[in-house]
Amino acid sequence: MSTLTPDQRAMLAAWQQHTYAEFVLKDADAAFATMTEDPYVLAIPCGIRFTHTLEMEWMVPGLPATGRRVDEFALVGIV
Repeated sequence: MSTLTPDQRAMLAAWQQHTYAEFVLKDADAAFATMTEDPYVLAIPCGIRFTHTLEMEWMVPGLPATGRRVDEFALVGIV
């Protein structure tokens, strides 16, 4: 850790605090407190099966709900 810059050490400390709150304490509010002022959760079904019953502008812009079954899809999230 001595080779890390002060900014890298701060980022590592924030990450450790966040993962501790999320996975050890299981405290969503404490985990959110380590993030941006306006955090949100986006639940993304990934690699699972579902029926397209809702418009999903973030995934398929302009496509209204079809009622059709989706058996598989690939999704990449960049955070």
